[in-house]
Amino acid sequence: MLAKPFLFLIALTALAACSSPEPSRKQYEAGNSGSGAAPAPAPRPPIAQADAQALLDKWVAAQNTGNFAAYGELYAVDFFGTKRSGKRFEQFAREGWLADRAPKFAHPLKLVATEVAITTTADLATIRFVQDWSSASFRDIGSKELTLRPVDGKLQITREEMLDSKVVDAKAVPPLLPEDFRFVVHAANARSYLLLRTPAPRVALTNAQVSREEGLVVATQPLQPQQVPAEFQDWIAKPIQLFNEFGLKCRATVYGAAVFARGIYPMMDDPNAQTAYGVFNSVGPTATWLALELRPDRGADCSGSFWARRDGRPAPVIVTGAKSRPSVELDRAFSSTRRWKQNQWDFKKSEAGPTAQRWDLFGGGNAEMVTFSGTAGGNTYWVGAAVGDWGDSGWIGGHWGLWQKVDATLKILSDDNAKGASPAPLFASDLDGDGIVEFVSSEMVYRQTGPVWQPGLSITPPNFWVE
Repeated sequence: MLAKPFLFLIALTALAACSSPEPSRKQYEAGNSGSGAAPAPAPRPPIAQADAQALLDKWVAAQNTGNFAAYGELYAVDFFGTKRSGKRFEQFAREGWLADRAPKFAHPLKLVATEVAITTTADLATIRFVQDWSSASFRDIGSKELTLRPVDGKLQITREEMLDSKVVDAKAVPPLLPEDFRFVVHAANARSYLLLRTPAPRVALTNAQVSREEGLVVATQPLQPQQVPAEFQDWIAKPIQLFNEFGLKCRATVYGAAVFARGIYPMMDDPNAQTAYGVFNSVGPTATWLALELRPDRGADCSGSFWARRDGRPAPVIVTGAKSRPSVELDRAFSSTRRWKQNQWDFKKSEAGPTAQRWDLFGGGNAEMVTFSGTAGGNTYWVGAAVGDWGDSGWIGGHWGLWQKVDATLKILSDDNAKGASPAPLFASDLDGDGIVEFVSSEMVYRQTGPVWQPGLSITPPNFWVE
């Protein structure tokens, strides 16, 4: 009686086994044999190189614009950095790194990243580049590496290391080509001279001449054609354009070459100092110019011109400055600089300094502002002051600065510790066509050097006084 149900159960079991579907080849290849195992996760793509480049661009821009808040936001909480500056070596966690960097953002700085190479994985991005970093008084160049990782959906810097550092001279103002700009002086002997470079060739003073005008004594020694340096031989008999602060004034032709020196007419009646030998000896070789003598074209009036360039060079766009008293905003910026405050401190300690007076108002002095409207980036402002008391107190002081109006904010373009007096520029122009404007007075050129503009070419050397 029990055999039939038992046989029936076996038959049903066999039938179920036969009707159960076999796992497909596709399931086996996917790692799913019907056992319920989850598929393996797909590999994550690497960090996009464009995202790493975008972070580098933000990092550079934050430093060049002085935006310390934007700079700090780029660094991860667990950041660690290695700093090299010449032979100096320091390491910081995030807090120490930002504390070390913060004071540098208070003054103009310039950073350029070149030779950028980016490698990425799913977890990290590495950026290697050559960094050129400069302030008003320091510049170094070297290789740097940034390591980035995603944090809450955005990249941040988790490691930074300066791999090597070469300190270079940050104060050396790059020269202008003589073809683009050189000063012109007009002597009392009715001759005009284009000042090419110092020092001039050393030659015997066999035919030197002396002339005097407006308290100046000028000495010249004509040069024979073979005495002119080879790079200036082709200037002889060539046309020159002469300019003032408004534009082209006249044209002239190079007539010859000379050694040129000038100084202040001696207050003491010293015959030796008034001779050509006395002038050259007092000024010294480093302030003695190689000069070209100019002959104005027939009927041309070159009076008032004070600079020149080779004929055929591209015509410069000139922005003439407008003088006025400083605005309240600019005066506040001027009196907030380090040098102004140092002058005020020194002034207060001197016998000349009454309690309620500013140094730049001492003795009837006042700060002078020059506005250049229409320069690249917006209006630019120069302000400077120089005062002195040659009496009992013996106190003198000077300071100048250059600012630009950017988005309703005054951004300083000069070193805020610029010492001494400096002549006010008369015009602004991109003289060498590099896209960066120069500011020019009748005896000084201000050029960008690193992040700041500094006095460059000048016809008034430190040993200008003839005694």
